[in-house]
Amino acid sequence: MRGSTATGWVTSNPEDTSTASFQTYQSGGSSNWSVLYPAEWQFAQLPSGTIDFNGPGGESISVTTSATTAQLPPAAPSGTTTSGVASVVVYGVTTSLVTFAATNGYLGAVAFQASPGLAFLIVAKGGAATTGADFQLFLETFKFPLPAAGATP
Repeated sequence: MRGSTATGWVTSNPEDTSTASFQTYQSGGSSNWSVLYPAEWQFAQLPSGTIDFNGPGGESISVTTSATTAQLPPAAPSGTTTSGVASVVVYGVTTSLVTFAATNGYLGAVAFQASPGLAFLIVAKGGAATTGADFQLFLETFKFPLPAAGATP
């Protein structure tokens, strides 16, 4: 649909809709990524360059960028045990959503190479009641610059 004040899609699938209110975060610089996050959450840029999104219930999602996945920090503290791995698609890139056996709640992470020279680590943390639903919504709305299409022979 395209209107005078909004552009978007119309769907009857309840899995593709939400009654929640969201804000848009748009990064600057060469990474130029964006995401929708719950309206009641706040964000801050840490000295390391990581962007931290924090919810009122103690949930947090952090986004770290680097040139390659090898340059990203560890997704979980040393000694943390993996409790599950599932496939997830982040803006067309299929990667692994890894959950960890966290004693104090939810800990999940994805790390992927978005394009040459741009890699992401996205980590979600939450208390015992956290299910990862906010993380899933975050990943579904995460966007980044796609690599330029190569010339066809």
